Amino acid sequence: MIPSISQLTSGLSFAFSLLRGRPFDLIKSQVNIGPVGLWHVLFITCIISILAKLAIFQIAIPHELPIRMILSTIPLMVIELSLFVFFVFYLLRIINRINYFYNFTIAFFWLVTLQSSLVLVVTILLWVLPGISLLVAIIGAVISIQILISQFKIAKQLLDVSTLAAIGIVFGNIIIGLIVGFLDQIFYGFFVG
Repeated sequence: MIPSISQLTSGLSFAFSLLRGRPFDLIKSQVNIGPVGLWHVLFITCIISILAKLAIFQIAIPHELPIRMILSTIPLMVIELSLFVFFVFYLLRIINRINYFYNFTIAFFWLVTLQSSLVLVVTILLWVLPGISLLVAIIGAVISIQILISQFKIAKQLLDVSTLAAIGIVFGNIIIGLIVGFLDQIFYGFFVG
Protein backbone atom coordinates (compact mmCIF):
# COMPACT_ATOMS: atom_id res chain seq x y z
CA MET A 1 0.00 0.00 0.00
CA ILE A 2 2.24 2.77 -1.32
CA PRO A 3 1.12 6.34 -0.52
CA SER A 4 -0.03 8.46 -3.46
CA ILE A 5 1.27 11.86 -4.53
CA SER A 6 -1.92 13.46 -3.20
CA GLN A 7 -1.26 11.92 0.22
CA LEU A 8 2.28 13.34 0.12
CA THR A 9 1.05 16.83 -0.75
CA SER A 10 -1.72 16.64 1.85
CA GLY A 11 0.80 15.56 4.47
CA LEU A 12 3.21 18.36 3.65
CA SER A 13 0.32 20.84 3.70
CA PHE A 14 -0.61 19.46 7.12
CA ALA A 15 2.98 19.94 8.31
CA PHE A 16 3.06 23.53 6.98
CA SER A 17 -0.18 24.22 8.86
CA LEU A 18 1.41 22.88 12.06
CA LEU A 19 4.45 25.05 11.36
CA ARG A 20 2.18 28.09 11.12
CA GLY A 21 0.69 27.23 14.51
CA ARG A 22 -2.76 26.04 13.45
CA PRO A 23 -4.48 23.80 16.05
CA PHE A 24 -4.15 20.08 15.40
CA ASP A 25 -7.89 19.40 15.70
CA LEU A 26 -8.69 21.87 12.91
CA ILE A 27 -6.31 20.33 10.36
CA LYS A 28 -6.13 16.63 11.26
CA SER A 29 -8.65 15.81 8.51
CA GLN A 30 -5.87 16.49 5.96
CA VAL A 31 -4.16 13.21 6.88
CA ASN A 32 -5.19 9.71 7.91
CA ILE A 33 -4.93 9.36 11.70
CA GLY A 34 -4.54 5.64 12.37
CA PRO A 35 -2.38 2.64 11.44
CA VAL A 36 -2.64 3.32 7.69
CA GLY A 37 -1.77 6.98 8.20
CA LEU A 38 1.26 5.99 10.29
CA TRP A 39 2.41 3.63 7.54
CA HIS A 40 2.00 6.40 4.94
CA VAL A 41 4.04 8.96 6.86
CA LEU A 42 6.77 6.44 7.79
CA PHE A 43 7.10 5.31 4.17
CA ILE A 44 7.28 8.88 2.85
CA THR A 45 9.64 10.02 5.63
CA CYS A 46 11.94 7.09 4.90
CA ILE A 47 12.11 7.80 1.15
CA ILE A 48 12.65 11.56 1.48
CA SER A 49 15.19 11.16 4.31
CA ILE A 50 17.17 8.65 2.24
CA LEU A 51 17.19 11.03 -0.75
CA ALA A 52 18.32 13.91 1.49
CA LYS A 53 21.11 11.80 2.98
CA LEU A 54 22.31 10.65 -0.44
CA ALA A 55 22.27 14.25 -1.71
CA ILE A 56 24.53 15.26 1.19
CA PHE A 57 26.85 12.32 0.44
CA GLN A 58 26.99 13.33 -3.22
CA ILE A 59 28.19 16.82 -2.32
CA ALA A 60 30.72 15.49 0.19
CA ILE A 61 32.09 12.79 -2.14
CA PRO A 62 33.43 14.09 -5.48
CA HIS A 63 33.04 10.82 -7.39
CA GLU A 64 29.98 8.67 -8.06
CA LEU A 65 28.46 7.06 -4.98
CA PRO A 66 29.08 3.30 -4.70
CA ILE A 67 25.90 1.24 -5.08
CA ARG A 68 26.59 -0.47 -1.76
CA MET A 69 26.78 2.89 -0.04
CA ILE A 70 23.41 3.82 -1.51
CA LEU A 71 21.91 0.52 -0.37
CA SER A 72 23.37 0.90 3.13
CA THR A 73 21.28 4.00 3.79
CA ILE A 74 18.01 2.06 3.49
CA PRO A 75 18.31 -0.30 6.51
CA LEU A 76 19.90 2.43 8.63
CA MET A 77 17.02 4.82 7.94
CA VAL A 78 14.49 2.07 8.72
CA ILE A 79 16.32 1.42 12.00
CA GLU A 80 16.23 5.13 12.90
CA LEU A 81 12.50 5.50 12.25
CA SER A 82 11.68 2.23 14.02
CA LEU A 83 13.69 3.22 17.08
CA PHE A 84 11.82 6.51 17.39
CA VAL A 85 8.41 4.83 16.98
CA PHE A 86 9.28 2.36 19.75
CA PHE A 87 10.68 5.20 21.88
CA VAL A 88 7.43 7.18 21.58
CA PHE A 89 5.21 4.11 22.05
CA TYR A 90 6.83 3.01 25.30
CA LEU A 91 7.23 6.57 26.57
CA LEU A 92 3.51 7.20 26.09
CA ARG A 93 2.72 3.96 27.90
CA ILE A 94 4.86 5.07 30.83
CA ILE A 95 3.18 8.49 31.07
CA ASN A 96 -0.31 7.06 30.41
CA ARG A 97 -0.81 8.89 27.11
CA ILE A 98 -0.96 5.85 24.80
CA ASN A 99 -4.36 6.99 23.44
CA TYR A 100 -2.52 9.88 21.74
CA PHE A 101 0.03 7.63 20.01
CA TYR A 102 -1.27 8.00 16.44
CA ASN A 103 -2.13 11.70 16.76
CA PHE A 104 1.30 12.62 18.08
CA THR A 105 3.46 10.22 16.06
CA ILE A 106 1.82 11.05 12.72
CA ALA A 107 1.99 14.81 13.36
CA PHE A 108 5.61 14.53 14.51
CA PHE A 109 6.70 12.50 11.50
CA TRP A 110 5.03 14.81 9.00
CA LEU A 111 7.14 17.58 10.52
CA VAL A 112 10.19 15.32 10.15
CA THR A 113 9.21 14.78 6.51
CA LEU A 114 8.98 18.53 6.01
CA GLN A 115 12.42 18.94 7.59
CA SER A 116 13.94 16.21 5.40
CA SER A 117 12.36 17.81 2.33
CA LEU A 118 13.95 21.11 3.35
CA VAL A 119 17.36 19.43 3.74
CA LEU A 120 16.98 17.86 0.30
CA VAL A 121 16.03 21.15 -1.37
CA VAL A 122 18.78 23.11 0.42
CA THR A 123 21.38 20.48 -0.51
CA ILE A 124 20.35 20.56 -4.17
CA LEU A 125 20.46 24.38 -4.18
CA LEU A 126 23.94 24.34 -2.61
CA TRP A 127 25.02 21.91 -5.31
CA VAL A 128 23.50 23.86 -8.22
CA LEU A 129 23.97 27.43 -6.93
CA PRO A 130 27.08 27.50 -4.71
CA GLY A 131 27.23 31.30 -5.01
CA ILE A 132 24.23 31.74 -2.70
CA SER A 133 25.24 28.99 -0.29
CA LEU A 134 25.35 31.26 2.77
CA LEU A 135 21.85 32.66 2.17
CA VAL A 136 20.41 29.20 1.51
CA ALA A 137 22.10 27.79 4.63
CA ILE A 138 20.74 30.61 6.83
CA ILE A 139 17.19 30.21 5.50
CA GLY A 140 17.40 26.44 5.96
CA ALA A 141 18.68 26.81 9.53
CA VAL A 142 15.88 29.24 10.46
CA ILE A 143 13.16 26.96 9.09
CA SER A 144 14.74 23.91 10.78
CA ILE A 145 14.64 25.71 14.13
CA GLN A 146 10.98 26.59 13.52
CA ILE A 147 10.24 22.93 12.81
CA LEU A 148 11.92 21.87 16.08
CA ILE A 149 9.82 24.45 17.94
CA SER A 150 6.68 23.10 16.23
CA GLN A 151 7.61 19.54 17.27
CA PHE A 152 7.96 20.76 20.85
CA LYS A 153 4.58 22.52 20.70
CA ILE A 154 2.90 19.42 19.26
CA ALA A 155 4.32 17.29 22.08
CA LYS A 156 3.11 19.76 24.68
CA GLN A 157 -0.31 20.35 23.08
CA LEU A 158 -1.30 16.79 22.11
CA LEU A 159 0.18 14.93 25.05
CA ASP A 160 -0.57 17.54 27.72
CA VAL A 161 2.83 17.01 29.31
CA SER A 162 5.24 19.31 31.08
CA THR A 163 7.69 21.50 29.19
CA LEU A 164 10.57 19.28 30.30
CA ALA A 165 8.85 16.13 29.00
CA ALA A 166 8.09 17.79 25.65
CA ILE A 167 11.73 18.86 25.31
CA GLY A 168 12.77 15.30 26.20
CA ILE A 169 10.62 13.84 23.41
CA VAL A 170 12.05 16.21 20.79
CA PHE A 171 15.63 15.65 21.89
CA GLY A 172 14.94 11.91 22.09
CA ASN A 173 14.49 12.01 18.32
CA ILE A 174 17.75 13.94 17.92
CA ILE A 175 19.63 11.48 20.15
CA ILE A 176 18.26 8.53 18.18
CA GLY A 177 19.49 10.23 15.00
CA LEU A 178 22.96 10.56 16.55
CA ILE A 179 22.94 6.90 17.60
CA VAL A 180 22.01 5.83 14.09
CA GLY A 181 24.75 8.10 12.73
CA PHE A 182 27.18 6.22 14.97
CA LEU A 183 25.79 2.91 13.68
CA ASP A 184 26.22 4.31 10.17
CA GLN A 185 29.95 4.68 10.78
CA ILE A 186 30.23 1.19 12.30
CA PHE A 187 28.29 -0.66 9.63
CA TYR A 188 29.41 1.40 6.65
CA GLY A 189 32.39 -0.89 6.14
CA PHE A 190 30.11 -3.93 6.29
CA PHE A 191 27.89 -2.64 3.50
CA VAL A 192 30.54 -0.93 1.39
CA GLY A 193 33.72 -2.84 2.04
